[in-house]
Amino acid sequence: MLADLYQDDKVKREEYLWASLKELDFNVDTWYELIMLYNSDDTKTEEDYYNLASKLSQSLLEYPLPYYQLMALITPHMTSPEYKFNYSLLLTNTLTQGKNYNGTDVLQPSLTRLLANYLLGITDTTLASFS
Repeated sequence: MLADLYQDDKVKREEYLWASLKELDFNVDTWYELIMLYNSDDTKTEEDYYNLASKLSQSLLEYPLPYYQLMALITPHMTSPEYKFNYSLLLTNTLTQGKNYNGTDVLQPSLTRLLANYLLGITDTTLASFS
């Protein structure tokens, strides 16, 4: 990855990570690297983290489990009540959209719905149904 060449230059590294996401927005590895870059940068504000979480929500709607795990890396940086509330709302709304997902961007949209339901605490306890 081209961004790996810029380990010492955070600005250039971030630029290349965003360029990578522009080409393939559901690249979990790139999202992880970007979050780690944010975590290592003391100049990033709570607003920067929230904006990152918003973009992550748009990109990984169809992939609730990696989305949820990546969002967990951002959670500690939401410290003010306002951002905690908005962040929680963003997370819940994205998972709710995943719970109702009927798109064609993934091969098995039922898995998107199943995982989103599970992460929201909604479980189907039906063992089996027979006709």
